[in-house]
Amino acid sequence: MKLKVLQVEDDLDWQEIFAEEAGNLGLDLNQFSSREEALAAIKKEKPDIVITDLHLGENDRSGYRIAEAAIKAGVENVTIASNTETPSQIIEGVVIQDKSSALKWLKSVAKGSTERR
Repeated sequence: MKLKVLQVEDDLDWQEIFAEEAGNLGLDLNQFSSREEALAAIKKEKPDIVITDLHLGENDRSGYRIAEAAIKAGVENVTIASNTETPSQIIEGVVIQDKSSALKWLKSVAKGSTERR
């Protein structure tokens, strides 16, 4: 069974990069660019992995709310990615890193989950 990954990213270049990597890893990737879509999808789709951009729009910190919702929904692998600032809020169970590191993290989590199955 493929791992389900939910990515929330409003930068189309990063969406493309993650889509290519998810395809290479054999992951089932669903991408969203808004907080509202992502929150509904977390409840409906029950993803294994959530990767969210910290900022979805100017001066918006939706990534925190998305990560918190994912943790509450039982998602075990959650990361917030940001290249523009160091996130100031700590959420237990959430990895916070830059986007390049998030891509490496995705590979690591996918590989580890595959080995455990």
